[in-house]
Amino acid sequence: MVLIRSESVRTGTDSPAGVLAALSAANQTVAVIGPTVGGLLIGLGGWRTIFTVNVPLALACLVLGSLRLPREEQLHRDDDTGAHGGSTSPAWRSSPRP
Repeated sequence: MVLIRSESVRTGTDSPAGVLAALSAANQTVAVIGPTVGGLLIGLGGWRTIFTVNVPLALACLVLGSLRLPREEQLHRDDDTGAHGGSTSPAWRSSPRP
């Protein structure tokens, strides 16, 4: 959510609705096209063909993420779940130690 808020601030919109809409459309597109392309790749070249597509794509995502994602960390914490608002279970606090 921090990344979505920072993107809405960067683009000058008050609400992250546009950013959420773009993410939703991308997720739905990938959910429809992904299995079809994966099946096509496996049918044409076997299961190893998937890696010839996914490994370079993953590397490109890592490079673009390191260039485009904000490096600042949010200092405001509303609770003790972490700087990025992760939902850690409080069970780790109450579980007995060996």
